[in-house]
Amino acid sequence: MNQRREKNWSILGKVGNSFRHTNKNGKDSSKCDGNGDDGWPVADSQRPAYEQNTLHGLPNTSTAVSEYDIDSLSSKELDLIFEDMLNDMNLSEAKKAPLRTASIEQKRVMILQKIRTDQTLRGAKVKCDDPGDYIRILSASEENSPKLVRILQSLRVSLSNNPVSPLVEASSMRIQHECIKCLRAFMNNNYGLRQIMEHNHSCEILVQSLNVMNQSSTIDAVKLLAAICVMPSQNSTVQSGHEKVLNALSSYAEHSEIRRFVPIVQGLGVAANPALQNAFMQLVNAIITIADDLDYRMHLRNEFMRTGMTDVLEIMECSDNEDLKLQVKIFTENRDADLDELFQRHENLRIEMDSPRKCYEALEHSLRNSSTSYYFLSILQHLLFIRDDDVELRTSYYKLLDDVISSVVLHKSGYEVDAHNQKRLTLNIEDLLEKVTEHQKHDLDSIGSSSDRLASEDMKVKFEAVVTENQELEAKLTQLASKIEEYKNETLVLRQHVDPSQMMESSFWAKAEEERFKSKTFFHHLEEHFSTASAANGTLTSFQKKTIKKVKEAKVLPPNAK
Repeated sequence: MNQRREKNWSILGKVGNSFRHTNKNGKDSSKCDGNGDDGWPVADSQRPAYEQNTLHGLPNTSTAVSEYDIDSLSSKELDLIFEDMLNDMNLSEAKKAPLRTASIEQKRVMILQKIRTDQTLRGAKVKCDDPGDYIRILSASEENSPKLVRILQSLRVSLSNNPVSPLVEASSMRIQHECIKCLRAFMNNNYGLRQIMEHNHSCEILVQSLNVMNQSSTIDAVKLLAAICVMPSQNSTVQSGHEKVLNALSSYAEHSEIRRFVPIVQGLGVAANPALQNAFMQLVNAIITIADDLDYRMHLRNEFMRTGMTDVLEIMECSDNEDLKLQVKIFTENRDADLDELFQRHENLRIEMDSPRKCYEALEHSLRNSSTSYYFLSILQHLLFIRDDDVELRTSYYKLLDDVISSVVLHKSGYEVDAHNQKRLTLNIEDLLEKVTEHQKHDLDSIGSSSDRLASEDMKVKFEAVVTENQELEAKLTQLASKIEEYKNETLVLRQHVDPSQMMESSFWAKAEEERFKSKTFFHHLEEHFSTASAANGTLTSFQKKTIKKVKEAKVLPPNAK
């Protein structure tokens, strides 16, 4: 069983050795003189695990295949080798499907053909006639070695006889672009993407390639950064793609002494290349939208805006490029959605996040008539203590305060201060908040004169007094209402049995002086104002005259009248 396992791994190693990218001439472009990547023989311990045939005591030579009969492998073992061959060939699932349906005999033939082809190609030697080959070999060679002399002699002859065009083509910008293309091809599979995620400086190398002077390579580098940014963390020891990209931008900003989003905003400002702008907008949307927490998204978006994206965004909105307009639309829609959520948090108070005055007014309004306003006032008072005679010192103060506040407020979202400030300032936010909370609890328990505690106790006492008074008033009101009902019933009974002759002297009718109303002047005055009788002199008004009808008096005629 162990012997068969050794055979399996031996063939698997040869299959892995054969899956190398070759150039258009059918030669292995990664070697010079048929050896390792640098032109020198590579020790077996430095090879990948699937190439270390010597681990099982098996020779790694071209004659090794004939020593083992592939026909002796079981179907299961052959399928494993065949599947590994398909994976290393970086075939899509659509192309793998018809190959998997092949018979066992066909799979054996394909594996043998691949192994023999690989051995033939590895046996070929490549001339070092490309400047990149010389650079690679000379960088890895040892001093005073015989092969170094031969390489230098070959380089001298090449420089003397060949034209200058190969040297111009080997310029740094072209080499950089070709390297990024190789990295893009390497990341076009799960294995390569996983290796990039595990590499500590992969994103930093890509960020250093963000140069608007070399726009072709910058576009590819930005697309790779956007793809890495959306990659989740594979385990707890490996950072997520979002964290790796932000840390790489922070490290580059520290080294260049600029703000970390300046290279991105500079790329967005190249209006002559919409493809470059579109690639950078994809990166911006990936950086912002991948964050789950609202505060963190607002923090990143505000940092972009402060870096100068506000003016660039207005220009991109007027672009004719449909892809760029789509990315700008995604940015604005996500921004508006986050602002609406923020407004709901602040009682639908519309806030202009780009205006210092509006932000202050909104913050002051939210803290009004609360115990927090005391600390807010203290913060403003301490900010006034920052001296303004040294502009650079004042800027450093505010930068430090911004980093501290960002760390305290956004620590739940996983935000970390950039690398430069971490060296100056290291804060354990959880411990700091715990100590502050314990200190506040201790002050409330031990210091009875605390302003917050006094205010709380005073309000509690006043509230209890108001509640007690309210209950007493309700009880009195109930009693008075019952007495009023009793008095009403008693009054009705008494009115039925009242005799005027039995009135007491203290009653109203007994005290009233009726004689003073018998005055003639009083009655004459009433008659003048309220009388309805006709005038005494018998004169008629014009209206009365018009309404009188003429009535003939009836006469009595004698009996003999005719």
